[in-house]
Amino acid sequence: MTEFCAKGGKVKEKIWVPMGTKDFSSAIARIPDNVDAVYVMFGGADSVNFLTQYYQTGRKTFIIGGSNVTEQTVLSTKGPFQQHIIGVPSAHMVADGIEDAAYKDYVAKYKKRFPDGLAAPSAPFYGYYVATKAALTALGAVGGDLGETRKSSARRWPSSSWIRRPVRSAWTKTVRRSPISS
Repeated sequence: MTEFCAKGGKVKEKIWVPMGTKDFSSAIARIPDNVDAVYVMFGGADSVNFLTQYYQTGRKTFIIGGSNVTEQTVLSTKGPFQQHIIGVPSAHMVADGIEDAAYKDYVAKYKKRFPDGLAAPSAPFYGYYVATKAALTALGAVGGDLGETRKSSARRWPSSSWIRRPVRSAWTKTVRRSPISS
């Protein structure tokens, strides 16, 4: 919001609701009609509930989603909001449709390991994976000893070129739904 306002943007109103809110009607009613967009930052069930109720009111104001609004746990949830979520811009580190070969390989491994899980890994899951992989790669690069007494038992972890790539921050558009298939 700081950067948005520094570039001349105006925030008409900030509406805060507690996590776990079930009924968003009073918050939705407070959204001004004469705005270009509504920035929404909820996750999980809160995101699903808000989006469902927002679109049920017939509101047409453009939505910009915070990273959790289009996170895989939301995309994998079935509901009436899904017809509206396609095309919602959101900044996130994972999304359906990423064509990077290393990410596609990771998703394939995830699906093999968790066949009954989400259609793709959630952002926290992916974040923990990347952080752990980076820590193990760094430990291996310095000849890391995991507390073992013999140097010969210290493991060298394979490096992955995609781990060393800088993370890019970019706007993504949700391009398709990923419901959990039964």
